[in-house]
Amino acid sequence: MKHKTVFLTFLCLLLGLKTSGKTIVIKNNTALQRHEVVEVENLEADSQMVLFDAFGVEQPYQWTHDGKLLLFASIRPYGTATYTLKPGKPSATKPFVFTKHYPERLDDIMIENDRTAYRFYGPALQRMGQQGYGIDVWLKSSPDMVIDSIYKLEYSRHPEISALKRQGKQREAELITTLTSYHLNHGMGMDCYNVGPTLGCGTPSIIVGDSLLFPWCYDTYKVLDRGPLRVSVQMDFAPTAVPCVYRYRWTLPQRIVAPWERLQSTAS
Repeated sequence: MKHKTVFLTFLCLLLGLKTSGKTIVIKNNTALQRHEVVEVENLEADSQMVLFDAFGVEQPYQWTHDGKLLLFASIRPYGTATYTLKPGKPSATKPFVFTKHYPERLDDIMIENDRTAYRFYGPALQRMGQQGYGIDVWLKSSPDMVIDSIYKLEYSRHPEISALKRQGKQREAELITTLTSYHLNHGMGMDCYNVGPTLGCGTPSIIVGDSLLFPWCYDTYKVLDRGPLRVSVQMDFAPTAVPCVYRYRWTLPQRIVAPWERLQSTAS
């Protein structure tokens, strides 16, 4: 997913830091039409600013946890675009990204952008003995943020399904499951990817000898950015014993590693 970190080749220039506003000029140095989220550095974060394009139309933006300004830029090949930050109260922005922790689904963490979504398995799943280190990918039928609605659609009916099964009404329970399961597309999207005991969609892993090391699920997490243009989640994993195998098959005492991931999902 790139998780989804977006790296850009745009050149960002800051012009005239005046009290009336800050002017940002973005240049596209490629032969391609670019429509992407751009990072601008070396600005003092201030939430009481409004971003305007060259036509005076307000544009969405975001300050990240590490002090970067994010904005949408659509620029023709070798062209430029000018934006201005002026003091004021910005309008509410439609979110293009989403993240949430789901304790009711064994500590799943979902991150979503306008194209797709990804699931990361948590400690509650690990306590059940399931190895869920791989990243799960969900497909979407809408550019809107729909993952939370998909979860609610399924889990709001679980008590009813369980009650029907206890009553021996298996057919009725299966019907409700078919109407609500996130493994089926009900118009918003679905989980159609079976991760199983794999790395899933782009999960990093440590290679020990000729084998992959699966450090199980994340241990703790911290949401660093919550949108509206980017979400960032840091996940830490419990230390794992790794046998050190060197050339000539000399085996040294185990060492302890604690892998971690910092994941981003950016609007496309």
